[in-house]
Amino acid sequence: MTATEVVERAAEMARILGATYGRLQSEMLTPLMNRAQGILARRGEILDLPIDDGIVSLDYKSPQARYQAQQDIQSTMVWLDAVKAMGPEALLAVDQPRVAAWLGRALGVPEELIRGTSSPAAIGR
Repeated sequence: MTATEVVERAAEMARILGATYGRLQSEMLTPLMNRAQGILARRGEILDLPIDDGIVSLDYKSPQARYQAQQDIQSTMVWLDAVKAMGPEALLAVDQPRVAAWLGRALGVPEELIRGTSSPAAIGR
């Protein structure tokens, strides 16, 4: 298989399984995580932190969402290459620090490594 064929097959599987993953998340993963947190908190093994009430929040990434994020990154990189090819005047239209921070978040780089996003309020943007 070529690399393109592998990517296309992965995209097709993501489209097929997208609804299944959503149902598993809402009907199994969230209740399972809440139950495990409750048991561990009662046993004193972890702090009693409310989940999804502002202290701890669960963030699931479905295969379909990860695929979309990869597509967004690829589109951004193609755009940046096109702008760069237009010359230095065209590069003035690019807010390079914001693009770099966005790419870092999209690629899953830890927030503390991205300048200007180390405050708790910046997490999750």
